Parts: sequence; structure tokens; C-alpha cells
Amino acid sequence: MKEIITKYTDTETEHYFKGLSNSNGIAYGKLVWHPSFEEIITSKSEIRYDSEDLIKAIQIAKRQLEKLSSRVDKEASAFLQFQIAVLSDQDFLNTLKGELKRKKSAEEAWKNHLNQIIEQYRNLDDQYFRERYEDFLDIRNRVLGIMIGNKANRNYIGETIFVGKQLMLSQFLEMDLEKVKGIALFYENDFSHLAVLAQAKKIPIIFKLQARPEDFQEESYGILDSLNSVLIMNPSIKCISNYESQGYRFFDQKISEKNKNKNKKKTDWVIEEIAKKIIKGEYEEGQKLPIEIELAESFGVGRNIIREGIKFLSAKGLLFTGPRKGTIVKSKSDWSIFDHEVINWGIESVNRDSSFYNHLFEFRILLEPIVSQQAALRIEEKQKIMLKKKLEIFEKSMEDPQNRNLAEINFHQQIYRSTNNIFLSSLFHLVKVSIKENQKLHHFEFPANIRIYKKVVEAILNEKASDAFNSSLDLVRLIRNEQDRINNIKFKYL
Repeated sequence: MKEIITKYTDTETEHYFKGLSNSNGIAYGKLVWHPSFEEIITSKSEIRYDSEDLIKAIQIAKRQLEKLSSRVDKEASAFLQFQIAVLSDQDFLNTLKGELKRKKSAEEAWKNHLNQIIEQYRNLDDQYFRERYEDFLDIRNRVLGIMIGNKANRNYIGETIFVGKQLMLSQFLEMDLEKVKGIALFYENDFSHLAVLAQAKKIPIIFKLQARPEDFQEESYGILDSLNSVLIMNPSIKCISNYESQGYRFFDQKISEKNKNKNKKKTDWVIEEIAKKIIKGEYEEGQKLPIEIELAESFGVGRNIIREGIKFLSAKGLLFTGPRKGTIVKSKSDWSIFDHEVINWGIESVNRDSSFYNHLFEFRILLEPIVSQQAALRIEEKQKIMLKKKLEIFEKSMEDPQNRNLAEINFHQQIYRSTNNIFLSSLFHLVKVSIKENQKLHHFEFPANIRIYKKVVEAILNEKASDAFNSSLDLVRLIRNEQDRINNIKFKYL
């Protein structure tokens, strides 16, 4: 905190820039302005490029994205795989060749080809595909950047808040996200791929910032407060003290918490890694695990942490330990499969088209109609009022992706509570995991099935058990069909 106080003490240098945000978080760092790609292109527009330059740039872009995809997590990789598929698609490249014959320069042909696709996607009815226009914009800019030799430096020295007109997803993923503490953009919106991943990685982000590029030309530091949708440039001592009084320390708090929980985090990490290896089949049923000292060396931790991890996983039914037998992987039938952590490990360690996820959704298809039927038979009057309220909130949240996710979960949970059966209610955490995975798959696509949600509620409120069962079955089948539809065309474009 000394660095902040010695840099800015004059309230006259303090400036507030308002914006919009759906994320929650506060960050401090050096404000770094980045010019828009259009400005970079314009500055080098006098250079002409031929078709060979373009083809070479496309190949380089594809290799860059493949390398980046191998480094990022599964959700981010899914976005990048779409872009890689586009650059590999022969129909896409053949159409480009036609443009090259009609245009004077390769740069003009490439921009025209991509701009047409971007415009088509922006006008689509399907929300999932409409938001995909960003991928083509990202591809367009990357290839053009390679052609003109643009090498943006985002290897920041210290904690940084990115400020610019726009930020492409692949550019975001290329950054050192340990140093990027916040993002403030003139454009974009909370439905964008960037917004989804930034929120998932807990990086505060503000859109539609009411500022000018010239406001950020001089070196400055700032506080990005996404809770109040404001970027504070050169915060005064009074401003900093106000945040300190609310418990924010920007540097010290994070470091002390990290040191405080170091051993606990190591143990949790070892537990999770071993569990995922078991679920993925890397450690097979009946297989004997390496001895403690070997596991400790492979994970780079002490034997006491390995011992704690094995003890924890044994309690979950994944492992068995015995004198002179060692540690052995137990059969899947012995796993505490309904346990919250076991379910989460399973989801995180497999793809959504895997048998683990399919088994989970099959269970949901069997369970949800019964739950709705029981709710219709057992619901109380005060629960009817609450269920109607949850449905209203869910319906109103359709255009607000972050709140929609929570509203959808709360709606389903209310149905489970309305069964007034402690065993059925306790199974909701399984459905909650399935709902969250479905939300990730659709990337906040507006559900077209709100009509069936209403039918389920109507049947429960009218205490028509048979109708509640059938409507709920229709709903989960529709959700499954939507999942299959997205999976089948996930890496294709119209």
C-alpha cells in the first residue's frame, strides 16, 4: 500500500470513469492503454500484400491458436478450437480464393470475406451462433496482424489493468493472467466470450467505459471497481483509505492468504489430481498406487500431504489401504458417487460427451419427473408462492446471463424443496452440477423452453402429479436434445 500512497496524494489528479459491469470484484494496478486494431491497420495501410502473404499468415495463425489451445483450460480451448476449425475448413478457404480473384489486394479480399461472415452471424436468430461473430472478428484481426508484422507486447512487468476499445478472446488468453488484474473496455458486452472467461477466472471487467483514449496516454495507476462499475484513475489517499476501511488491501491481503493456506491448498490439489486420475482411468480399478515416497516426488510435496490425501480419498470410497497391501483403487461401485466432491471431480476430469457425464444426465432424466410428481403431491401453500416467485425471477433474467444462471438453479431447487422429502431434496446437488455444465455448453444461450418450464410449474401448482411428471420429462429431454444439437455443430459454422 505504500506504493499507492506515495504516488498519488492530490485529489485533483483523481478521475472517475463510469461503465457497465455484471462482474464482482475490485482490482488495483497500472493502467495500460492499448490502441485498437483498426488504428494499427490504418497506420500501415500503404503496404500491399499478395495471396502468398495471406496464405502464409493463415497457416501461422492456425499454429498459434493450436499452441495456445494446448496451454489453456478446457472451456477456453473450446472457443479456440472453433477458430482452428474455421481456418482448416476447405470450403472457407475455397471461397476466399474467389475473393482473391476479385479484389486488388490480399488484405482487401481477407477483410471483405470475413466481414461478410461477421455480418451474417450478427443477424442470426440462434443466440449461440450469433455470439460466434466474435470468433471471426478475432480470426480476421489475427491474420491481418501477422501480415503487417504487428507484435503487441502484453508481457506486463507488474500488476496491470488493461484499458482499450476492444479485446479479442485469443489476445486475452495470450496474456499473463496472473498480472492482469482487471479489464476496462470502451466496447464489448457481458454476453461476449471474453466476459464469460474473465468472470470465470475472477478478473473484474467493465464495458462501455465513458472515457477517451487520450485520458490514458500518461502513466497512471487506478482502482477498477466492477461492483460499482467505475474505474478510478490516480486514486487519492482518501479514496484508498475508504477501500481499506472496507477490507481491501490490493496486495498484502492476497499474499498473506496465499501463505496462510499454502499447505491446505497443496493437500487439496493432490487430492483432486489423484481423484481425477482414478476417474479418468489412469489409475485403474484394482491397481496398486505407487508408494508414498514415489507419489511425493511425482507431485513435489511432502509425504505427510500424500498421506492426508490418501486418507481423504479412502473416506470417499475411491481408495483402500491395508497392512502389506499398499493403496489400491477401489471399484466404481464402492465410490461415494453422490458425494459433492466426487461428482465435481468427475465432471472436471472428463469431457461432456463422456460416459460419466452421460450417466449423470441419465440419472437426471429418471429423477426430475419423479421429483416434479412428488412436488405436485406434497407442495404446501407457502411453497406455491415461492415457486411462482422463482419462476418469475427466472423468466425476467433471460437477458442477464450471470443472474440467469443463478435464477435457473434456484428455480429447480425450489421444486426439489417442494417435495418435502429430505432424501429427494438432498439429491439436488447432482442436478445443480448438470445444470452448470449445461450452462457452460450453451454459453448463456437464451433457453427456448421457457414455455415447458411454465407447464411444469402449472402442473405442480394445480397438484396434477401426472401432468407434472410428463412436463418435467419433456423438459429434460428437450435440454438433452439441445445439448446434442450444440455438441454436433459446436465446431462448425453455417
